[in-house]
Amino acid sequence: ALKVAEPGNMEAQERLQREAQLLARLSHPGIRGVFGIETAAPQRSRGADAGPYVFAVLEYAEQSLKSIMEERKRSQRPFSVGETTAILRPIAQVLDYLAHRGLSHMDVKPENILLTATGRILLSDFGVTQPFGRPNSLGTPAYVAPEVVDGQAVSAATDIYSLGVVAYQMLAGELPFRGET
Repeated sequence: ALKVAEPGNMEAQERLQREAQLLARLSHPGIRGVFGIETAAPQRSRGADAGPYVFAVLEYAEQSLKSIMEERKRSQRPFSVGETTAILRPIAQVLDYLAHRGLSHMDVKPENILLTATGRILLSDFGVTQPFGRPNSLGTPAYVAPEVVDGQAVSAATDIYSLGVVAYQMLAGELPFRGET
């Protein structure tokens, strides 16, 4: 799978490079693998000064938890407690691994929980992962711990809260809180 940062989007390119560097230092079977980061020149029609594409070569996964949740909602088949536990336990193990290294993923949500054809469950998108301490990014609003939004320190509890929101969403079929911000 490829994750591409468009030419000229320096913020996205730097974030992708930081993510690849971080993942090169981490080793856990529940973390989506990054095989490399590459650059490619854009086609001439985009303009010579647009800059290169930057892309990461990632481990392939068939589907996200989000797509499974959407299908379950359409077919009115809620997740059981056992199914929820089976899917989220490997993610909790990744979060524990990160916490022991003083890191918070900062964006635990159904889109970033992936399932492979062999049944492996992976956590992906480490672009906003940060060390414990003062938050420098928030992640996706519906999954962010309230204390982080309030400017308090990022900790292991930050990701535990987000994982709890995902569990609630799987079991209840909706987010615990609604709002535009």
